[in-house]
Formats: sequence, C-alpha cells, structure tokens
Amino acid sequence: MTEEGYNGWRDRATWALNLHWSNEQDLYRRLAEVAREAIFASEDLDTATAIVREYLRDDLDDRVGTCSDLLVRDLVATPDFHEVAVAWVRDVDEMIDSEPKFRDCTDLVGEYRTVAEDDSWGDCLMALFAVCDELYFRQHPAPSESWGYEPGAPYIGGDPRQRGTYWFDVLREAETDALVSFGHLLARYRGMLKHAGRDY
Repeated sequence: MTEEGYNGWRDRATWALNLHWSNEQDLYRRLAEVAREAIFASEDLDTATAIVREYLRDDLDDRVGTCSDLLVRDLVATPDFHEVAVAWVRDVDEMIDSEPKFRDCTDLVGEYRTVAEDDSWGDCLMALFAVCDELYFRQHPAPSESWGYEPGAPYIGGDPRQRGTYWFDVLREAETDALVSFGHLLARYRGMLKHAGRDY
C-alpha cells in the first residue's frame, strides 16, 4: 500500500526526516549551516541540493548503520532525501537573500578595500558621504555634521541615495550600526589623509 502524501511531504518517512532536522534547535542549525555552506560552495542550487541530499543520506546511514541486524536496516522506510534537501536549500537560500549583506563594519571595510582605486582622498570622501546620505535617508541621528556633511541638501528625485555610485547600492544592504562604525572609520581616515597632505 502506498501513501498519497503526508503533511505536505511525499510520505510519512520524508515528513519524519524533515521533522527530525527541523524540530530540535541544534540539529536545525547544523543542517542549515550545511545548506548555507553548500550554497556558497556551489555554482547553482541543484549542486547545493545534491550536497545536502548526500549529507542527509550519510547521516541516516550512520544512525541506521549502528544496528547490527541488516534486516532492521531494510525495514526502515526510505524517505525522499531529494525532497527534503530541495526544501532546506530553498529555505536557506531565501534566508540568505533576505539577510543584510554587510552586517558589521568589518564587512564594509573589506568592501572598501576591494573597490577603492588610486584616489585615496576621493574614494574616502565618496564612501563617507554615501554613508551620510544613507544614514540621513534612514533618519538616523548619526554625527554626520562632524563628518562634514550637510543634511537636507536637495537631490534629484528627493532620495539622497540616487547618486549613481556603487556605494549607494552597497550601503542599502548594510545594518545601521555597521554604517555608523564605518562612517567613524572613514572620518578618521579622511583626517589622516588631510594631515598627510593627501587631500585636494
């Protein structure tokens, strides 16, 4: 007798496999981390799904493999590993998409080092004023005036972030605390450049 589906899953065994991983916090975090690593290490979600599917299969083999009686192993219903892997990869991928890309100041500093060109003064000012614009747009009371920023300057379209630079897209995805810390660092760096006579 075949089952016609169980609680939204192909069958009871598949439902139980997903429940095993999603019902306990430590297991949930472990499989979510496996899925996250698979997504970042793979060229596409199908490859990531295959990695998670094999992880699920190996885990079940390890647990069932501890039984000395092979008959017990044969009696265990085989869940649809692929269905569970697809669900986990899809959910974790959606979580990754919804997370801020730049959670702390270190992320933003790393991005700055990646995109900064030979114009230290211009790069610093562009990033600093982009931070100020973003904080102003979020109505955050950052010390932007001490950073040399004049809030409320008229911009085309009313959105101060519509400046057409790379930084405005990056900073929209940053957390506010990260922006404030990054702004402080840039302001200090600007002061160092000025002191060294590298301003214009």
